[in-house]
Amino acid sequence: MLQTSAFYSHVNLISMPGRINVFHVEDYQIVRDGIRFLLSQDPQIRIVGEAQQGDQLFKILHSVEIDVLLLDIYLDSMEHLQTVDGFEICKKVQRIAPSAKILAHSVYDDADR
Repeated sequence: MLQTSAFYSHVNLISMPGRINVFHVEDYQIVRDGIRFLLSQDPQIRIVGEAQQGDQLFKILHSVEIDVLLLDIYLDSMEHLQTVDGFEICKKVQRIAPSAKILAHSVYDDADR
């Protein structure tokens, strides 16, 4: 379970002044809701956006300042696209928002992933 104080302490060590702007990409609504609830408990964290798929992130990325991208590295929707996976999303975000930190997560029971 993600504890917001541990999250904040780690991110604070990377010297981000003020509130931390977090954007979350996750394909499951229930997971987005749960993480949004947890992060909203910490006044130092501001959720600046959410997306179900990577393409939604890139439509918004130029108009919002992101300190941390919280990214599900294996989005179900990407399996049939076969063009952009979570690692490609990371590379694109690093080019567009080089100061953003990326925290990848996933719950997968397939050992091959």
